[in-house]
Amino acid sequence: MTQLTAAERLAKVKTALGISGDYQDDTLTFYIDEVIEELVDAGVARSIAESSAAVGCIALGVNDLWNYSSGGVKHSEQFNRRLIQLSLKESDAVTPRERHERIVTEQLTNTVQFSLQYSDDSVIRIFTNGLLEVVNVDYTIDGNVITFNGMKIAGTEIDIYIYD
Repeated sequence: MTQLTAAERLAKVKTALGISGDYQDDTLTFYIDEVIEELVDAGVARSIAESSAAVGCIALGVNDLWNYSSGGVKHSEQFNRRLIQLSLKESDAVTPRERHERIVTEQLTNTVQFSLQYSDDSVIRIFTNGLLEVVNVDYTIDGNVITFNGMKIAGTEIDIYIYD
């Protein structure tokens, strides 16, 4: 894992997005900083979020922000998957086992039951419609029941990732 300067990170993200010259450098730098803070807030160590290991995820996140539509941003499944991997990264030696379940709500609700088994050592990440939820802020878990701090409308996609 190589630490990158802000200029190196900008150059790599521009390459990934197919942008040349100094076109939109200020906007891209703003989005890069925003994605790095999002990674850190989601549990990625800052040293990893600012390293070469995260540059692909940063490019995906910048692309998601760049292509925003009125009313919100939805991160890609690949961005979310990489964010989770980075949040669990301690070294390049170990890759945690991932299990995933997707639930689509059928009616207005604030609770969802899932079937995946987990232990006290498991790391659980929950996304609704592609956005990471924060435990004890956006939801709580009791056994295999998730209770959200707000109602979810019918058709809400809830992705549950468990890492052992």
